[in-house]
Amino acid sequence: MDSDSSNPALRPQALDFLITDFGQYLGLEGLAFDDSNVITLEIDSHIVSLKFVDERVGILITSVIETVPSDVSHLLPLAICMQNHDSMSQGLGIVTLDADTGDLVWTDRMPTAGLTVDLLNSALTHAVEGVKFWSAFVAGSLQEIDEMDALTQASGEAETEANTSLFKV
Repeated sequence: MDSDSSNPALRPQALDFLITDFGQYLGLEGLAFDDSNVITLEIDSHIVSLKFVDERVGILITSVIETVPSDVSHLLPLAICMQNHDSMSQGLGIVTLDADTGDLVWTDRMPTAGLTVDLLNSALTHAVEGVKFWSAFVAGSLQEIDEMDALTQASGEAETEANTSLFKV
């Protein structure tokens, strides 16, 4: 990236005005980007962050879906990878793994060119739909993996029991 995305001086003034107007529309007086060019909102019980990157990228909309358990099966990243294709083609963003935190992070991008209060509101409504979809997908995947692990373990124990009974004298 050519610019320092944490430099508020590089953020277009029109975007700051738009965010102020959006805050007034929501009844959140004083809504503004912080010194790191981030706004964090709670929408429908989901924490959603808006980060202005630069005029080329626009705003990244992100939300932590879940922290991946350290002992999670390799099947979860595979399932996420396969679902990302369908999700992106449906406009529901993607989920990536933050290697530093172990968080699964839902992400989408919003260009700032031509952005209005109505478009921003629509983008955030759509973002929450994506976050809800991915939250349900990850929870369901983790449950399926736990069930498969339990079946595999039970099958392995039954097989061990059967094998040991063959060798009893």
